[in-house]
Amino acid sequence: MQENSASTEAFKARNGMTVREGDDGSLKIGNVDGYLSQAAAYAADEYFQAKHDEDLMRWRDPLEPDRVVSRMIGGGIHVYDERGLTYSVFTRPAFGGHAVRTSVGDFGFTATADRFFEAHPEPKPWESAKHGEVWALTVDGAETAFYPSKSLDRAFTPVAPGTGRTAVAMNSPEISDGRCIWPEDAS
Repeated sequence: MQENSASTEAFKARNGMTVREGDDGSLKIGNVDGYLSQAAAYAADEYFQAKHDEDLMRWRDPLEPDRVVSRMIGGGIHVYDERGLTYSVFTRPAFGGHAVRTSVGDFGFTATADRFFEAHPEPKPWESAKHGEVWALTVDGAETAFYPSKSLDRAFTPVAPGTGRTAVAMNSPEISDGRCIWPEDAS
């Protein structure tokens, strides 16, 4: 499993070793001090591969590391196999199920496409709510009016007091539906 490679967060290689980048650009690999063991060298190689993938804006399948995914303009994705130089094109499934292949040849890439879409869910409309808007959100099955909080980052505050809630995160799984109710859409 790969974690963000920012200097404050550790990258975790598939072999379990962590790689941290210091403020001065140095790397701390696991508890290694002095020389790199074979395992530490493997973790460093994987770290640099992840950095390269990040630079190329691609995602590497954690279960099939020779397969990478790149986004396409229009919402589709390319799934590439770096060993065989084969690829397939997929789109996100509309109502659950598996990714939809839109090119000739699957090459067994559907599982990789499914994992990509699972790891990168589409943002919900309310996740981009702006200050000054009011949203009717269905939270735990009950619809309530909320507005984007001014004091909490990426959270909603209920319009009316006494709802039993003080705030809810914009990306909370408790929100099952939502629509902007103010300002009204002029179209």
